[in-house]
Amino acid sequence: MQFGIFPVALSGLADPDLNAPDKNPSKFFGGQNLVQLYSDASNGVSVDFVWAPWFAFANDNYNKQIDALFTGKMTPKQALDAWQNECLKNAKDDGYDVKGQ
Repeated sequence: MQFGIFPVALSGLADPDLNAPDKNPSKFFGGQNLVQLYSDASNGVSVDFVWAPWFAFANDNYNKQIDALFTGKMTPKQALDAWQNECLKNAKDDGYDVKGQ
Protein backbone atom coordinates (compact mmCIF):
# COMPACT_ATOMS: atom_id res chain seq x y z
CA MET A 1 0.00 0.00 0.00
CA GLN A 2 1.21 3.51 -0.78
CA PHE A 3 -0.06 6.80 0.58
CA GLY A 4 1.22 10.31 1.08
CA ILE A 5 1.75 12.18 4.28
CA PHE A 6 -1.46 10.81 5.78
CA PRO A 7 -4.42 8.71 4.53
CA VAL A 8 -7.29 10.71 3.08
CA ALA A 9 -9.94 8.18 4.12
CA LEU A 10 -10.77 7.49 7.76
CA SER A 11 -10.61 3.78 6.94
CA GLY A 12 -6.90 4.29 6.24
CA LEU A 13 -6.30 5.09 9.90
CA ALA A 14 -6.68 1.40 10.72
CA ASP A 15 -3.94 0.35 8.30
CA PRO A 16 -1.27 -1.55 10.28
CA ASP A 17 1.49 0.01 8.17
CA LEU A 18 0.47 3.44 9.43
CA ASN A 19 1.36 2.47 12.99
CA ALA A 20 4.49 0.44 12.18
CA PRO A 21 7.33 1.80 14.35
CA ASP A 22 9.75 1.90 11.42
CA LYS A 23 7.32 4.03 9.39
CA ASN A 24 6.04 6.35 12.11
CA PRO A 25 8.04 9.60 12.11
CA SER A 26 7.62 10.11 15.88
CA LYS A 27 11.37 10.29 16.50
CA PHE A 28 11.66 13.16 14.06
CA PHE A 29 8.80 15.02 15.80
CA GLY A 30 10.21 15.01 19.31
CA GLY A 31 8.70 11.67 20.25
CA GLN A 32 5.09 12.70 19.88
CA ASN A 33 2.85 10.13 18.25
CA LEU A 34 2.19 11.89 14.98
CA VAL A 35 -0.20 9.20 13.78
CA GLN A 36 -2.37 9.67 16.86
CA LEU A 37 -2.18 13.45 16.56
CA TYR A 38 -3.32 13.36 12.92
CA SER A 39 -5.98 10.75 13.70
CA ASP A 40 -7.44 12.91 16.45
CA ALA A 41 -7.36 15.99 14.21
CA SER A 42 -9.09 14.13 11.37
CA ASN A 43 -12.14 13.67 13.58
CA GLY A 44 -12.64 17.45 13.51
CA VAL A 45 -12.74 17.73 9.71
CA SER A 46 -16.18 18.26 8.26
CA VAL A 47 -17.13 15.61 5.72
CA ASP A 48 -19.38 18.21 4.09
CA PHE A 49 -16.40 20.32 3.06
CA VAL A 50 -16.04 20.87 -0.68
CA TRP A 51 -12.99 22.32 -2.40
CA ALA A 52 -13.56 25.34 -4.60
CA PRO A 53 -13.47 24.54 -8.33
CA TRP A 54 -10.43 26.80 -8.62
CA PHE A 55 -8.51 25.19 -5.75
CA ALA A 56 -5.74 23.80 -7.98
CA PHE A 57 -5.07 27.30 -9.31
CA ALA A 58 -5.18 28.81 -5.80
CA ASN A 59 -2.77 26.20 -4.46
CA ASP A 60 -0.28 26.64 -7.31
CA ASN A 61 -0.58 30.40 -7.08
CA TYR A 62 0.04 30.30 -3.32
CA ASN A 63 3.29 28.44 -3.94
CA LYS A 64 4.26 31.03 -6.54
CA GLN A 65 3.61 33.95 -4.17
CA ILE A 66 5.33 32.29 -1.20
CA ASP A 67 8.37 31.64 -3.38
CA ALA A 68 8.45 35.35 -4.23
CA LEU A 69 8.19 36.15 -0.53
CA PHE A 70 10.97 33.77 0.51
CA THR A 71 13.30 34.99 -2.23
CA GLY A 72 12.81 38.60 -1.14
CA LYS A 73 10.90 39.72 -4.23
CA MET A 74 7.79 40.59 -2.19
CA THR A 75 6.82 41.57 1.31
CA PRO A 76 4.29 39.36 3.13
CA LYS A 77 1.51 41.85 2.36
CA GLN A 78 2.45 42.01 -1.32
CA ALA A 79 2.52 38.21 -1.59
CA LEU A 80 -0.85 37.76 0.12
CA ASP A 81 -2.43 40.58 -1.89
CA ALA A 82 -1.08 39.10 -5.14
CA TRP A 83 -2.37 35.66 -4.15
CA GLN A 84 -5.85 37.01 -3.47
CA ASN A 85 -5.97 39.22 -6.56
CA GLU A 86 -4.77 36.52 -8.96
CA CYS A 87 -7.12 33.93 -7.45
CA LEU A 88 -10.08 36.30 -7.70
CA LYS A 89 -9.21 37.09 -11.32
CA ASN A 90 -8.95 33.39 -12.14
CA ALA A 91 -12.32 32.61 -10.53
CA LYS A 92 -13.99 35.57 -12.26
CA ASP A 93 -12.46 34.57 -15.61
CA ASP A 94 -14.02 31.14 -15.08
CA GLY A 95 -17.44 32.77 -14.58
CA TYR A 96 -17.72 32.72 -10.78
CA ASP A 97 -19.10 35.67 -8.82
CA VAL A 98 -16.45 36.24 -6.15
CA LYS A 99 -15.12 39.21 -4.22
CA GLY A 100 -12.20 39.86 -1.91
CA GLN A 101 -12.26 41.19 1.59
